[in-house]
Amino acid sequence: MDPATFGRPASDAWSDSVDRQEPQSPLAASFTRPPATLRLAGVIDESTYPVLRRALAKAAMAGDGAVRVDMAGVEFCDLGGLRMIVSAAGPSGPTRAAAGQVVIAGLPTPLSDLMHILGWDAAPGVVLLDAHG
Repeated sequence: MDPATFGRPASDAWSDSVDRQEPQSPLAASFTRPPATLRLAGVIDESTYPVLRRALAKAAMAGDGAVRVDMAGVEFCDLGGLRMIVSAAGPSGPTRAAAGQVVIAGLPTPLSDLMHILGWDAAPGVVLLDAHG
C-alpha cells in the first residue's frame, strides 16, 4: 500500500477476503483512513457479493459521510457489483448503512464507460475520479 495515496492505516483498519476455487479470482477489501478509503482488488461477481456488501457497510459506518472506493486493483466487476458500489451513496436506512458520498477512483475504462451509459455517474452522491484523481 502506498501511504501517500491511501493515507496511514487507522487503528480501526481492516481487511476482508473470500477465496474461490480459482486462485486468481478472489476479492480482497481493505480500509484505511484518512481519507476513508476502501481498496478493492480481484474479482467482483456473484460469488464475492457478500464480501463487497460487508466491506461497503463497514466503510460507510467508518467513513464520516464519504467513502473513497479505489478500484485500481479490480480485475473484473460485473454489473451487480457496480450497482452495489453506486447504491452505497445516499441515505442510511434501518436495514443498511450508506455513505452520503461515494468517490470512485481507479475505475477501469470499460466500467467508467458503462457508468456513463447507464447514467450512474450522475447519481446523487456518486463522484468518479479520472485517472489523475
